[in-house]
Amino acid sequence: MKNNLMFSIVCFVGLVAGCSQPSQLSQEPASQQQQMVKQEVPQGFVPLTLTEENKTKIMADAEKFGIQNIYVPLFVREGLTLQEISGSEQTKQISLRFENEQGDQTLEISLSPQEVLLGGAVIQQQETKLDNDTPAKWISFSNHKDNVEAAVAELYFQLNSTYVAVSNDSNQFEKEVEQIASALQLLKK
Repeated sequence: MKNNLMFSIVCFVGLVAGCSQPSQLSQEPASQQQQMVKQEVPQGFVPLTLTEENKTKIMADAEKFGIQNIYVPLFVREGLTLQEISGSEQTKQISLRFENEQGDQTLEISLSPQEVLLGGAVIQQQETKLDNDTPAKWISFSNHKDNVEAAVAELYFQLNSTYVAVSNDSNQFEKEVEQIASALQLLKK
């Protein structure tokens, strides 16, 4: 009987101690938990690395055009590297162009403080939702409404005060573009 009482007390103390100690995971803010999940790089992609020179150029162009929140991809398709950072005074946007060595695979991400759409005729629009629950829209443009074969699709959405357009070399890779767009992160100095 004494042993049963002692066993019960030990179990009760263990139970109370276990309940009063928060778990390791619950101590982390939800935003950090989500960030850990988002940092996984899907198969076929590689983490993006930017040089200090790249970061400086991107930040200078963003400041020049009034872009407060600068987003860059966490990862890009394997084989792609940042080839060009360009800005446009007319549309107040910066573009990051990624290419493979052959130049036949590309990815372009444009950032602007205002909504900027490509010139030309809108052929088609399709709403979608990114993996991070951001509403987005695929918009296909062409140089003429009857020239459907030449249509180029871009993914448009807004993150905070920044308007983002993401496109690639082929309309066949919509899922890849959406994966990259879902994992955009703020550029930090």
